[in-house]
Amino acid sequence: MTQTTDTADLALAIQEFEAALPGWWFSVGKCSITRDASCGPDLAYADAWLLKLPETRVFDEGFKLTHYHPDGSLASSLRNVTKQALEEKAKWNKQ
Repeated sequence: MTQTTDTADLALAIQEFEAALPGWWFSVGKCSITRDASCGPDLAYADAWLLKLPETRVFDEGFKLTHYHPDGSLASSLRNVTKQALEEKAKWNKQ
């Protein structure tokens, strides 16, 4: 049985992402067994400095989640990568 996407929750997750990480890119996708999300800073916006940190490539590689369960949601996957990105960004903002 195909699970339909909760578009209202996904729209809310996108709004949360855009408010928390303005100028960052994101993607979401689903297939029969996974719900995927990824994100990272965009070179054209304020957080581009994170891409130039010589100490790490974590921002250049982006944040990813592949949720291997057909009952997962795109919204929860996007929220997960948002949380990953915010936690890592907070580490570098303190320095």
